[in-house]
Amino acid sequence: MDKLIWSNVQIKLDDLLAWNQNPRFSTKAQAQRLINSWKALGQFQTIAIGPPEGDPPAHPVYDGHQRLSALLTLYDVDYTIDARQASRSLDDAERRALTLAANLAVGQWNWDQLASWPEQTLTEWGMDGEQLKALNNDANNLKEMLRAHETSFEEKSLAEQFLILIECADEVEQLVLFKEFSEKGLRCRALIS
Repeated sequence: MDKLIWSNVQIKLDDLLAWNQNPRFSTKAQAQRLINSWKALGQFQTIAIGPPEGDPPAHPVYDGHQRLSALLTLYDVDYTIDARQASRSLDDAERRALTLAANLAVGQWNWDQLASWPEQTLTEWGMDGEQLKALNNDANNLKEMLRAHETSFEEKSLAEQFLILIECADEVEQLVLFKEFSEKGLRCRALIS
């Protein structure tokens, strides 16, 4: 398969096709924060799309569904946005890998640094108790899942489980290996530690 190359393009909202299997969604409060952000700051994040497909041709949205929804709330379908377009269509495994890579938390907050920021401002920008609680729950849920997996592994004999853990050099290598093994029909999970 050809290497993916991403290009900056301008495209009308009407030329985009949302993915009906997108696993991400926004609450009303999150959507409103996104809309407020767009009103105040403009488009500082792009939407990842593929080349046109289907009849009539439309560009599949790979990442940015919540941003697309916010834009459609603010503007009509003739509104032109900046997007990043892939040089070729993504297959299902690549699309799923991109969805995870684009939406998993990358980096951590320096809470000591944030402590000096006005609390009201943080709340206005979306750093409210509900969001912090959700982030904390995600981290705790992942820890519990890993702990449960380690426990179940210890309880089974080696003859019952056949696992492999591959330490990748970076996120790109992880995505490539995930795709390769998934295409071979192997059950895979991507973990970030």
